[in-house]
This record gives sequence, structure tokens and C-alpha cells, in this order.
Amino acid sequence: MARVSYQSERIVSSSESESAASASASASAPQDQELGFRIDLDWTAGDDEDQVALRLQSQIMVALPMPQDSVVVELKAGKEVEGNVGVDMKVLKRREPLRAVRLMRVGGSGQQSEGIGVLTRLLKSNFVPPGAAAGTSLSGSGGDGVVGFANHWMSVVVVNLNGCGLSVLPVELTQLPLLEKLYLDNNKLSVLPSELGNLKKLKVLRVDNNMLVSVPVELRQCIGLEELSLEHNKLVRPLLDFRAMSELRVLRLFGNPLEFLPEILPLHKLRHLSLANIRIVADENLRSVNVQIEMENSSYFGASRHKLSAFFSLIFRFSSCHHPLIASALAKIIQDQGNRVFVGKDENAVRQLISMISSDNRHVVEQACSALSSLAADVSVAMQLMKSDIMQPIGIVLKSVGPEELISMLQVVVNLAFASDTVAQKMLTKDLLKSLKLLCAHKNPEASPLTSKLKSLFSCFCCLPSTTCKSTYFEVQRLALVAVGNLAFCLENRRTLATSESLRELLLRLTVASEPRVNKAAARALAILGENEILRRAIRGRPVPRQGLRILSMDGGGMKGMATVQMLKEIEKGTGKQIHEVFDLICGTSTGGMLAVALAIKLMSLEKCEEIYKNLGKLVFADPVPKDNEAATWREKLDQLYKSSSQNFRVVVHGSKV
Repeated sequence: MARVSYQSERIVSSSESESAASASASASAPQDQELGFRIDLDWTAGDDEDQVALRLQSQIMVALPMPQDSVVVELKAGKEVEGNVGVDMKVLKRREPLRAVRLMRVGGSGQQSEGIGVLTRLLKSNFVPPGAAAGTSLSGSGGDGVVGFANHWMSVVVVNLNGCGLSVLPVELTQLPLLEKLYLDNNKLSVLPSELGNLKKLKVLRVDNNMLVSVPVELRQCIGLEELSLEHNKLVRPLLDFRAMSELRVLRLFGNPLEFLPEILPLHKLRHLSLANIRIVADENLRSVNVQIEMENSSYFGASRHKLSAFFSLIFRFSSCHHPLIASALAKIIQDQGNRVFVGKDENAVRQLISMISSDNRHVVEQACSALSSLAADVSVAMQLMKSDIMQPIGIVLKSVGPEELISMLQVVVNLAFASDTVAQKMLTKDLLKSLKLLCAHKNPEASPLTSKLKSLFSCFCCLPSTTCKSTYFEVQRLALVAVGNLAFCLENRRTLATSESLRELLLRLTVASEPRVNKAAARALAILGENEILRRAIRGRPVPRQGLRILSMDGGGMKGMATVQMLKEIEKGTGKQIHEVFDLICGTSTGGMLAVALAIKLMSLEKCEEIYKNLGKLVFADPVPKDNEAATWREKLDQLYKSSSQNFRVVVHGSKV
């Protein structure tokens, strides 16, 4: 048995269908309130389709609401006197327009495509109102004045043919001029008709779980399309031209064995994308991005394939990674440590990420920098970034005029310089140092005149609100200073930077800046460069007393450490201070090292140290039982040495025992 539902805009009370064995018509209130009045028509597969179509036509006319009086007002410009307006008013009877058609199987056996023939016959029919004579005008200008029967199908906006077992889509559906939503999920379609391009009003097309191997090129004519869903088909190289589809917001290609991703850069409004085994959903402003990676059994995965292999092979092949939505997804994906390792091993992925920082889209640049900053934290990946010549585009962007891009790029420089000495040494060039010094030398554009280069560099700041402007250029200053400090961690770089008088003067000036985050970053850079005395004078710190460094060095000796503890007690008794307050550096060897940790790090008292010696010393440092051929005491060892053939030996005796 099959059922076709017709839905209009208005909702009325419902009645039960008469019988599943015969054709029946019923009006019921649908669950989806947007679809309004609904008529369900049931028939069995064994009936003649022509007879069923005729029967259903009459059923529809009976079930539809009665025509309602409508007032039509038409305004016309006056012909005789300029400025006059003519009014033409008519009262017409109108029926609720048909809005949605849904075909479904409701039970029984037989072919899954049963009922599609009845639907196509209904689509070709013109309904005549009961009692109207043949040839009656249905356009509203004659007959009984009932409007809309001849155009009954022309008002349909939704067609739902999910799960009907279709192998061919009826071409008649493409002749509905107002059709906005077409649902064809869970069928057996291998191709779609080229006439699909005639649906100029189409906004939603869903053809999930079919057998599509291609998509008609005429689909590009559906310029109002907002959602295109083709999940779980057999698409390999779909010929999709999105250049005219500026309204497309949802594109689903999940579960297709794609070898090629159509160019998606023209889709500026795209916020929902499913591709390979990845689903990406973002809000309107791309501030919140959710990335879901599915690991279900699929042809995409093999024993040696990573979960991101299929996705990366599509987006990094051409320029798709430059789309703002994909750039946001990449930044999100690379936050995971395991994903970072995988990306770092993919040379092509690294090169494409580097190319993204040269994009004209500010959001793409920011997301690419976020991803690269995360990658730079790994030393091996940082080396790969240097081999891929990341410093060339970085140098270009550091000379640009975009404050947001500058902040994003400086974060990459900061992390990259901190990765390792080798990376930092490769990074430091005259051009980079010049750019960083220029960025460190920011001046408030509201406070003092700038050089021509600084004016061009920060002219865009003046377009921002005052508070935002100040905060932004202070952040640029801070990051530039942090980058200088991180570069100076490398000994070779530190020697190079220490010879720059202009850099030293700049850092000294910035240590007294009014902005705390700026003067702290400048002080940090000076400290890393080893300019401690200069830094002290700049921040007006107290002079360091010239008393030298107080060092306590303790030897080992097992239980002899008890003597050391007694001497330390005398020091505490004489000074009135604890050991860690008396010395600047405390170190030791063996048990002396244990004492150093206990006193300087754990801040234990000497009484506690002595207790530990007494309780554990005999267990740890007890002498082993001497063997027969081994002397038990130092005197016996000395006696053996004297009786041996050795002629010369030295003995040092420290202390005495009676």
C-alpha cells in the first residue's frame, strides 16, 4: 500500500482514514505545523494507476477546504489627470494553495517504487471543481470565479520522496516553478536529471544514501540553493560548479569515495561541511567551530591510514584549505597532540599551512597562525617549518598594516623562537631583527608624531575605538619583545643581540613604559641578554651587596655525615638563622647532596636530619660482613699494604680515636 500526502498552509481538525485496503481521503493535523493542512490518500499497489489517479483527483477536491472569499485590490495610475490613482476591487473565491507533497510506503509487500506512477499522473492533471462545466475559465476571469485549480501544482514548495525505492527521478517534478525543498533520501538513484537546473527557486536538495555516481552540471543554475546534501553515495569526481551558488550554507559530501574536491572558495556563507569522515559545523561569525571525526568502518580507513588522511588528501590538494571554514577546522584539529604529530610529518600539509598565512582573508591568516603556533611547539615540526621556508611569508606579514595579522604572526614567531636553539639561530636575520625593533618601538598614535614607516604600519589602528587601538598596539609591542627575548635564549643569538646598541637603548626605554605588560616584557628581554646591572638601574632596584657568594659544599661519607650535621648546628647556633638563610648556594655529594636537598629544598630542621640518619643510617650504611680473605678494619688494610711489595705509599689520618 502507498500513501501520498498533500499539505497546504492552513491547519484544520483531523479525521481517521477509512481503510487501508481501498482508496481513502482524510484531513489531519500534521506534526510539522509549518506544513499546515494535510490530505493523506492511500491505495493498494494492485489497482490500475490511471483509475487510482482519477479517483484521487476527486478525493482531493472533496477533502480540500471550501473556497474562501478574497478581496483583490489593484491600483492603477490615472490616465486623464496626472496624480490620480485608479482603484480596481474584486471579490474572488480562493482555495488554500497546495504547499507540500509527500509519498511514502505505509506497509505491505510489493515493489518499493509503487505509487510513483500515480504521483506523476496527478502532477500532469488539472483539477476541475465540482459542478464546473468543461471549458470553464479557471484563471479568475470567468466561470464561478474560483481561482487556483489550473495552477494547483504550481504552488508546491516541498516534495518529499524519501524511501520510495526510486531508480529514476520523475522529470515532472522539475516543472514545479516554486519548488524550494526536494527530499530524495534512501532511494536507488544513480543519476539526477539535467532538468533539475530548471528549479530556480530550489533552496534544499537532499539525496543522501543513494547510488549517485555523478551530479548534473546544470545544478549550477540553482543559484538560490542553501543546502546540498549528497552523503553516502558513490561520487568520485563530482562536477560541481559553486561559482554562482553564493547562498549555499550547507554542503554534505560525507561517505563518498572522493578523489577530488570541487572548488569551494566561492561559498562565502558556507558554515556546515561534511567531507570524508569529518563533519564541521560553525556559527555565523566562525567564532565557535565544532569538528567531529568519525572512525566507523569505512573504505577510507586501512590498517596503515590515519584518521585524517582522507580529509587532508582532499583539502590540501588545491586551495580548499584557504576557505575560512576549513581554516577554522584545521586550527581546531591541530590542538590535539596526536594530530599535530601527524600534520608535522606531512610535508605538503605543512607547506599549505604556510601558504595560508599569505591569504587575503584575515580570518584565514589568523587561523593558519593559530595552527602554526601549535605546531611550532614541537621541535621536529619546528625544524620542518624552517625547512619549508616559513620565515619568508612571516617577514612579509610583519611589514603589513593589519594589527590582527601582526598579533597572530608574532605568536608564531614567539613559539618558533622558543622551540630550540637551532631553530632560533636559523630564524635570526637582519631583516627579522629590524622588523621586531620597529614593532617594539610602537608609539601611541594619539600621543606623538610617527615616522612615515610607522604611520603606514599603524594607520589602521586609528580606525579602531580608542581603547581597542591602545590595547592592540600594546599587545603587538609585548609580543615583539617576547620574541626578542626568546631569540636571545640561544647563545649565538645572545652574542649578536648584545652588540646592538639601538636594541639595548630601546629595551631600556621600554622598561619604564606606562603599560605594565610592555615594561615587563622589556625587562625580561634585558634579563635574558644578561644586562642585569643595566636592568637594575633602569628599574631603580637596590644595589646588590658586594659580599660575594656564600656557598656551602658538603661531602659524603655515610654515617660520618653525623659530624656534618653537628657542625651545621654550631653554625645555626652562632648565627641565629637557619642554614638556608645563611648561604646563597648549597650543594653536596652523596649524603652531602641528600643534606643539601633536605635543608635547601625541603627546609627540614637539623634535628629532623639527625633523626633520619639515626633511623635509616644503620640500614643504608652498615658495613658488610668481611670475608676470610678481606680485612675488616682500616688498620688491617694498612697492615696488609705495609707487608706487600709496595715501597712508597701515603697515609692521611683525619681525626683520632682513643
